[in-house]
Amino acid sequence: MKSRARLVRFGISGAFTTVAYFLASNALHYGLDISASTSSALSYAMAVVLSYLLQSMFTFQTKNHSSQQVTRFAVVTLAGLAVSWGLVKALTGYMNQPAWVSTIAVCIVIPLLNYVLFHIWVFVQPDAKARVR
Repeated sequence: MKSRARLVRFGISGAFTTVAYFLASNALHYGLDISASTSSALSYAMAVVLSYLLQSMFTFQTKNHSSQQVTRFAVVTLAGLAVSWGLVKALTGYMNQPAWVSTIAVCIVIPLLNYVLFHIWVFVQPDAKARVR
C-alpha cells in the first residue's frame, strides 16, 4: 500500500513538474524563437529544482537531505538531461518532427526513467538498503 501511495504522489509531483517543463519549453521555443533543443535544456534545468523539492519532500518524504542524495539526484538529472536533449535532437533534427512531438516524448520518457532511479537509488531509505544487499 505504501508503494502505491508513493507512486500516486510521484504522479502528482511529476505531472506538475512536467506541465511546468512543457509550458516553459514551448514558451521559449514558440514565444521567443529559441531552438527546440535549447528551449528543452533550459526548461529542464528550471524544472530540476522544482522536481527535487517535490520528490524529496512530497513523494519520497525524505526526512534527512544528505549530500549523497543530492549528488545522486544530480546524476539522475544529468542523465535525464542527456536523454531529453538526445530525444529532441533526434526527433526535430533527424526525423523532422515538430518541436511539440519531441516535447511530448520527453514528457513520457523522463518521468518513467526518473521514478525507477529515484526509487532504487536516490531516495532509498536506510532500512531498504539493508534489504537490497
